[in-house]
Amino acid sequence: MAKIIKVTGAEITIAHNEEYLKLSPSELNFVPQLGDEVEVHKVDGEIIVMKKDSEKDDKINISIVNENNAIQNQSQVVNTQQATYGMHYVNKWLYVLLAIFFGGFGAHHFYAGYNGKGIFHLILLITGISVFLGLFQGIIALFKTPDANGKIAV
Repeated sequence: MAKIIKVTGAEITIAHNEEYLKLSPSELNFVPQLGDEVEVHKVDGEIIVMKKDSEKDDKINISIVNENNAIQNQSQVVNTQQATYGMHYVNKWLYVLLAIFFGGFGAHHFYAGYNGKGIFHLILLITGISVFLGLFQGIIALFKTPDANGKIAV
């Protein structure tokens, strides 16, 4: 592989196999540019220089858009949103810790935005039932799989 390393009005320098060839621009059948890759052939004492064709991308990229699939995918997203309607997303570990240690006070429900459930837990605190409910809900939340942001639906 040879490369044009110097171009002046009167002379072109080509680096080829650890030697430098100096040619006149009139000896070439193309307009030389600095950095062009060329093929050099020596035939019967004559030097023939041909510009190497830039490699073309023969790969064909086809992008097919099926509008029916796009509509189906949109409806699936809507169905997913409807399935989680009314659910609140909270940080898994904070919810678990609040449920286990402060579940009797309903802290995990207040954190999740369920104020009515939180007040109900406060009322049940008199009987001690809310302590066990909070512990149970914390253990259940512990086994839920979080999303990419570490949040779970409660």
